[in-house]
Amino acid sequence: MDARVRIELLDGARLEKGPTGPSGGSGEPIAFDAGKDEVVFGREPGSDVVFPPDQRIVSRKHFRLYRQASGHYAIEIFGNRYVELNGTPATSGEVVSDGDVIRLGGKSGPAFRVAIEESHPAGGLERTLTQAKVVRSGEQFRRLRQTVGVLAVVVIAVGIGSYFLFENQAERIDALAALQEEIGQQVADDFDDDVVARLSESAYAVVLANKDETRTLLGTAWPVKDGWVATNAHVANKFDSRGVRKLLVVHPGGDVTHTVIDNWIHPGYATLKDFRSQKGQADADFSAAFRDLPQPSGYDIALLKVDNPEALGAPLDLASPEEIAELGPGDELAYVGYPVEGTVAEKTTADNPQPSAKFGYVSSLTDFFLFRPEPAWPAYLIRHSIPATGGASGSPIFNAQGHVVGVLSGGTVFEAGGKRQASAVLENFGQRIDLLDARFEPEETFNAETAVDHWTTTVLPRFGWHREQIIGDAKAALEAASPGQQAVETLHLEASLGDKDAVAAGTAVYAEHDVDVTAGQSYTFLAYGEIGRSLSVSLFRGDKPIGLAGGGSSFASIDYPAEASETLSLRVLGEKKDPVAYELIVMTTENANTAEAADE
Repeated sequence: MDARVRIELLDGARLEKGPTGPSGGSGEPIAFDAGKDEVVFGREPGSDVVFPPDQRIVSRKHFRLYRQASGHYAIEIFGNRYVELNGTPATSGEVVSDGDVIRLGGKSGPAFRVAIEESHPAGGLERTLTQAKVVRSGEQFRRLRQTVGVLAVVVIAVGIGSYFLFENQAERIDALAALQEEIGQQVADDFDDDVVARLSESAYAVVLANKDETRTLLGTAWPVKDGWVATNAHVANKFDSRGVRKLLVVHPGGDVTHTVIDNWIHPGYATLKDFRSQKGQADADFSAAFRDLPQPSGYDIALLKVDNPEALGAPLDLASPEEIAELGPGDELAYVGYPVEGTVAEKTTADNPQPSAKFGYVSSLTDFFLFRPEPAWPAYLIRHSIPATGGASGSPIFNAQGHVVGVLSGGTVFEAGGKRQASAVLENFGQRIDLLDARFEPEETFNAETAVDHWTTTVLPRFGWHREQIIGDAKAALEAASPGQQAVETLHLEASLGDKDAVAAGTAVYAEHDVDVTAGQSYTFLAYGEIGRSLSVSLFRGDKPIGLAGGGSSFASIDYPAEASETLSLRVLGEKKDPVAYELIVMTTENANTAEAADE
């Protein structure tokens, strides 16, 4: 498929004539021939669309539209330039559709409409219809390793919840944004534009109408059933049944607005919150594990009932039980919503919502205490790499088929300068969609007494033997992935980032360890430190990062399927001001009979 691109100037925007593109006098549209692979915008004379030299809000080379393999056009932003797409800050990789409006530099910058007309050459074929995309799990893991492995050095340099090498805050944020953008671009290519567009039409803004008539964006909601929209519990609990402050649900573009008339919040939300603040905080081991660190919310899922239900869009398709059961690390996901906190769009989104799509991978599924699940207590927490910030709470998380598997609920953030900012761990959270069964399936009720008893007798003790639990979980995961095999340790040593051999790098310090791997074997590299102290790990071949970076509080781990027999370098990294002692454990699997014979 080819396409003709035409640039239509808006709001008195002015252009110069460029040597590589057609004439574009003031107010005149610029049309390009079908099949043009890129259109470059800037003040530099060599650009395709050239703005006047005195319009310094536009950079010399500001951004370009480039044609993807699918034939669609997408945005690539040069450096830290500001590009606005339909009123919302754009990111590289976002697809541009016919009629989209782009503005450069800020609210006073030039704006134009992009007209895209599909062109089918004689004898050519029309664009393929939307269809499911199937990616084998092995290929997903290879993609995940390639994407995050190459960028692992950036993650390690930034650190986990601290600055590490990037002492300059602006540099740190830019590095994080570039990393998440790179990850998201690769995933976005596997999502059909029509699927994303369809879900975007059903991504509504949840807005609080204050007594002074101002509006505040709270989050995102989407139609689910019988006049109800789904969102997060921490959004839905802003509903005031007295009507002193109204909760509104606003469609994209602001054309339709509903008033919330009732809500349903998962009963587990308040139960878990109370447990953590009362019994949980009284447990010394539990408190140490989460000291100064935010915990992911649990059962953070809710429904809002709106007036005028006939004006709601069609309910989104929920993932089947089979799709949910198969969800696992490396799976590609996306969400549509309003991640606008801290951007120029934050103040306007409440009146004129323009949703955006973000993409990433599943990193793991755990319980709400970050432990691997037990048979009686499923892994309801989806941990993922999709970028998230305020305003996106409640967004539908969906797979490439457009089926909703979860609800975005939060992320790993910290406070800096009075504002929330993303942590370098690049892991955010979602609630599995089958938590809605507690509302729609009578037999799937939540029993608060049973839950509290389980957390008290089963979960809290796991923090008392946290080291054994983490190591045991890692071994169990290896064995589950290789039926008939038994997990064995190939290396177990004690070390410290305070040793004289550790390497200082800015505010960070790291130690290197050689690890031998055998082709065809799967490995877990686990560094366990002390409760509440940060560690990161990354795998290198020479100086090139090749494995997933991992990190967090108390321990860090990487799962690595070896493709060749070789000696690799594992780097364990922490803060120079707090050099932690740690155990390094390397595990793989072997035939259970062989392992038993070796023990005898």
